[in-house]
Amino acid sequence: MKIPQPTFVLQNNPYMSITKEKLDFTQRELEVLHLIKEGLSSREIAKAMDMSENTVETYRRNMIKKSGAKNMVVVVYAAQSCGLI
Repeated sequence: MKIPQPTFVLQNNPYMSITKEKLDFTQRELEVLHLIKEGLSSREIAKAMDMSENTVETYRRNMIKKSGAKNMVVVVYAAQSCGLI
């Protein structure tokens, strides 16, 4: 029996549903996501993780693209709702 994956639905809009499977991020992306959740800017994250600000922005874009979210706010909220962070 297949257990359904938890799904986050933004404002009850089925076209904005993000499943946990879509949140298949690398370990480094998850580290960046956690710091975004904590309220750090890209510049602060870059300094904390010893990488360029450009690299942080690339991680942000990749997470938005992978998840199909509209922006990082939706990614963070979906990841929290699914228990990823």
